[in-house]
Parts: sequence; structure tokens; C-alpha cells
Amino acid sequence: MLTSVLVLAGCSANTSEPGGGGQDSAAGTEINVGVGTGVFTAPLTTDAFAEEGLKVTRKAVNSGAAAVPLLLNGQLQFSVSDATGALTAISKGIPLVIVATATVSGQTALDDPTAVLVKKNATIRSASDLEGKKVAVNGLGNISQLSAAAAIDRLGGDSSKVDFVEMPPHTMTGAVTNGAVDAAVTSEPGVVLAHSAGLRTLFSPMSEALPGVPIFVYVTSKAYLAKHRDVVDKFARANVAANKYTILRPDFVRSYAKKSSNLSDAQASDMVLPEFAVDGTDKLALQRILDTMVKYKTINSPIDMDEAVLTP
Repeated sequence: MLTSVLVLAGCSANTSEPGGGGQDSAAGTEINVGVGTGVFTAPLTTDAFAEEGLKVTRKAVNSGAAAVPLLLNGQLQFSVSDATGALTAISKGIPLVIVATATVSGQTALDDPTAVLVKKNATIRSASDLEGKKVAVNGLGNISQLSAAAAIDRLGGDSSKVDFVEMPPHTMTGAVTNGAVDAAVTSEPGVVLAHSAGLRTLFSPMSEALPGVPIFVYVTSKAYLAKHRDVVDKFARANVAANKYTILRPDFVRSYAKKSSNLSDAQASDMVLPEFAVDGTDKLALQRILDTMVKYKTINSPIDMDEAVLTP
């Protein structure tokens, strides 16, 4: 998360002038986009961005905390974030703006790529059984914990009695298996990998608590937006076009997931694909997330959604 606020992974990024839009070349305006390793980045590999005159270079970053200065000093022009991370950063006064949505949550468990996982033979059979138990999430206060807590309460449990602990996603399956934690909240391809390792899904938190809301969004700095509104608009349009292209080609997404996450053919076939956003950023849906954040005290006070989200 970005301080604990944006969720990302990786290595360093190229440099450019603060607030700069990258360089213009024969291939178009060069932009660096901070990314993680999820399947939600597949649309960035399509031709939609080049068709808008943008040359995208994906840059993995070591942590969300590392992404913030890279955005603010112009080394990154855009970065992916989970929606709660972006809203938290903005609430803390970090001058960022949400400019596009990568994926939204599913409406039912069948199209929800998130899961609360437990051992196959665990006595945990319901949300209320998680009370007094240790549950791993990839970031305290982020969308994993928020959705799990809200789902537990909605399903009759008491999330205030659950011990949420922060843990890297790649260690979660092993931690549940060896009993270090009782359950873990993760998303695809972590879910299908966990199933292959013998874990089972207890419930799907996003569709249960927050169906149809943005999960991953793209942010830019206010300074970059002010100087390069044309590039930001092109990026937003290209994102929608890329998502529309991708959503019609599930085999492309599964192939991308297989290569990027080292999945078997069976695992790639079985995983629940993300739901790519094709209608831009829904402020009302983001408001539902913000309201839930306020309810669960992961954010101190509401923020102005018109200031937080770019209006096309």
C-alpha cells in the first residue's frame, strides 16, 4: 500500500523531469506506469495505448511507499493502486488523483476472484467461526481486510473479534497449511494456487460485502494532471479500450496469467478472471468503499470524491 497505502511490487523506475510526461518519440508519448504482478495489468500489454499515441513502460516498484515519491517527482506518470489505498493516500493529503479503473469486484461468488481460504479439513465452516482466529491479509487497512471484515459481519460473525495480521501474499498458503494463521484473504491467481495446495474457500469477501466496486485503480499526481491533462485523458480512454478488448478475450488473460504467475494449464483454466472496468471510474461505487472505510475506521473522515476522482 502507499505507505502502507498503495499496493505494488517490484524494482526501480526510470527517471524523468519532475512533473514531466516522459519523452515524446516516434512511437508516441512515453509514460512509465507503476504496476504489481497481478493479472489486472494484462490490458497494459494491448495496442490500445499505442493507438492513443502512448508508449507504455511498466515499472515494478519495491513497495507502495516507494511509489509515492516516484509519482510526485515525475519518475512515474501513473501507478496502479488498490482503491482503498488510493483513497487513504488522498485523505492524508498526498496530492494524487484517481484517473482510471482497472478492475471491479464481481457480483457473485462465481465471478469473484477473491477468497477467504482455510484448510480443507478445518473446523472453520462459517464466518462466525473466524472469531478469535488469526486471519492473514496483505495489508492492514487495505481492501483485503476491509472486505473480509465487512463480509464477516454481513454473514453473522463479529469482525472485531478477528485478529487480522499482515503477510506477503506468496507466504499465505504455507502459513495456513502449517497453522501459523487460521485463514488468509487473497485473490487470483493466489486462490487457484491455494486450492491446488489443498486449501478451500470459506467465502468470497468482495462479492459478499462490496459487489461491483473498483478494486484496482490508476492514479497520477495533481501536478502531472495540471501539466498534461491531454496525456491523462488519452491514458483513461486507452484503459477503457484495452479493458473492452481484454474482457472479450479470456484466453488472452489466462495465457497472460499462466506466464506471469507460472500457472499450469489446469490452474489457468480454473482461475476466476478479474472483471475489467469498461465504463470509466464510478464515483458512486467508490463512495460505497469510502463509506465502508469510515464505518470500519480505516480512514478518519470522508473526502470530496469530486476532488479525488478525475471527471472526464
